[in-house]
Amino acid sequence: MLKNYKYDKKPVDYAWNILNSIHPGEWQTVIDTKKMNLYFRSDLRKEVKTIAISKLDFSKNAAVKYLDIHTDEKGTVNRCFQNLTLVKNNQYVEKGFPIGYDNKEFGTSLIFEKLKKNIVKFFENILPES
Repeated sequence: MLKNYKYDKKPVDYAWNILNSIHPGEWQTVIDTKKMNLYFRSDLRKEVKTIAISKLDFSKNAAVKYLDIHTDEKGTVNRCFQNLTLVKNNQYVEKGFPIGYDNKEFGTSLIFEKLKKNIVKFFENILPES
């Protein structure tokens, strides 16, 4: 499909068509590098949302932020980013890591427990507690 693409000023729409023809997936992203926009959707929220990358703060002292990919917000969602705390990160680790693994026992395995501890230890150095 990429070889057949003829530039028609709608490359983002074409990218979504390609993704739709392959597999809808858990979540999907398309990046427009010219406009510096990241478009995404999730399996729970099919509407395409936009993150204006050029409006994000990537400075050295900026707070680490997150956005729930399943947000109900529509359109450009930059305003929905929240500060990531150690507590919130740990909640996401507990909730999200076992999801999607073929091995259903992974979420209760010793490997998962060790992985969680390592992730918590890593983020303790960079995130505030609450």
